[in-house]
Parts: sequence; C-alpha cells; structure tokens
Amino acid sequence: MEQNFPALTLTLHRFREKHPWYFPPKMDDFLVIERLWAILGAKVYRNPRPTHVDALMRRVRDAVRETKPETLTKLVHETPARMNKIFEMKGRKIPAGWKARNSQWACKCNVCK
Repeated sequence: MEQNFPALTLTLHRFREKHPWYFPPKMDDFLVIERLWAILGAKVYRNPRPTHVDALMRRVRDAVRETKPETLTKLVHETPARMNKIFEMKGRKIPAGWKARNSQWACKCNVCK
C-alpha cells in the first residue's frame, strides 16, 4: 500500500512527526467486526463465566443466534460517523456518548433512529 498509494496512507509510521494529518488508526473503534466481537464477548463472558469448553461454545452459539439484524445494520450505518470522529480526534479513542454530539453524521434510516 505504501508503494502504490503513498499519499493516501497517512497512518503509516513513516509519516510520524512529518505530516500534520498522521495518526495511528484505532481499529477497535472503526471496524464493524471489532465492535461485533465486543458485543458478543460481553454476552459470552458474562457472570458466571463458563468453566468448560462446551459451556463456552454454547454461549457463543446463543450469542450469535440472539444477535438481531438491526444490531448489524446499526454497526454498519454508523461507520461514516465513526470515521469522522476518529479523524476529528486524530486517532484517539472515541469517548462514550460520542453519538449525541455527532448527530450530523448519524444515519437517519428507520433502523438507526
């Protein structure tokens, strides 16, 4: 990527302290799959924690089965707002309550309201 798109890869470490827009990516804030893993992880490792592999696998299956399509839609639709917030914060972690302060970037579809 650095060879093919050198002007568009501002998260590369070679731009550290050389380019004003450099910032390291916060993939856990941005990538939809990371957000989904966080949701599923909270359900799987709730108390009491599973003590056997069978119990763990049962919780994983239940958590995936219980995930609503609306949750996935919201995760994907909030991606533009997350991108803008990460850019605005120059790569720092997105704070709790960021959605209320960034409503101009929020999706206005029926699912995300």
